Amino acid sequence: EKKDYENALTYLDKLNYKDSEAMVEAMVNSPYSLNKFIERYNEMADIINEIEGVGVAKLSADNASDNKIETGVGATVTFNRSSDEELDCKYEISSFMWYKKAWITVDANKLAGEWYCCVAGFIPDSDFDTVNDIVTGMMNSSGGGMYASTDYGDSSLTISKTKKELTIGGSRK
Repeated sequence: EKKDYENALTYLDKLNYKDSEAMVEAMVNSPYSLNKFIERYNEMADIINEIEGVGVAKLSADNASDNKIETGVGATVTFNRSSDEELDCKYEISSFMWYKKAWITVDANKLAGEWYCCVAGFIPDSDFDTVNDIVTGMMNSSGGGMYASTDYGDSSLTISKTKKELTIGGSRK
């Protein structure tokens, strides 16, 4: 309840109580954990790569540190930046921001592929059609402009672009 996951895991590991293993598993692999974000991200990367032949690189939790992870195109995904609490993304992701500077030099299909993967990673129980509707809906609603947003379930998502930087982000309400 206090969201002090590190201490909770330490005590649960020591307890060896009948359900402590299940509690540890639930914390490390909750629907909003980094493990599940990366699992959904990588599943969408497989789909995008198969459908479009784009070559979106997969993520690994081993490469995450300080609530950040770098993607295949050199973008940075920062987690829980907008959180009032100091949440460790290993256990709970309340927001994400994918950020790419100097994006104009990167293949547009890879950029869009990573957006799809981030949205899929952030929204549990999403599929390709849902993510496609969200991302293309935002891109179309921007009308070529600099900013677009949409709500989906308990999440708000935004896309922003300038000549120098490109972002897609999401937060839970």
